[in-house]
Amino acid sequence: FQTSGFEPTLMIPVPLSGMRRIERGYNQAGIIAGILSKNSRVRLDTQSLIRKLHTPAHRVAMDEKARELTVRNVFEITRPKLIDGENILLIDDVFTSGATASNCAKILKKNGAINVNVFTLARAVMH
Repeated sequence: FQTSGFEPTLMIPVPLSGMRRIERGYNQAGIIAGILSKNSRVRLDTQSLIRKLHTPAHRVAMDEKARELTVRNVFEITRPKLIDGENILLIDDVFTSGATASNCAKILKKNGAINVNVFTLARAVMH
């Protein structure tokens, strides 16, 4: 995972809300992060970044501004000492507008992360 000087020291999956986790029964970003962490030996942290509010699922018809508004201020850091000074690889399943990743990265950086890079399995193309 080392690219252009970035070497992650911690992997964090984008969290689901409690309601969405109950609906699905799993967090797909968490599963991806677990596999990547095991194979790269980069530490995995599934507890320090949480989604404190349930948000509506993003729909294809939502524009970039609507997506941004649905995820603004919904993420929270529960263990800032574990974030401080880390190079974080944020894991998500699909990158659409970047609103979720951007909001997660902002709060991670605000709590002391040195760098935050994003890894996703898919990129949705918005028209």
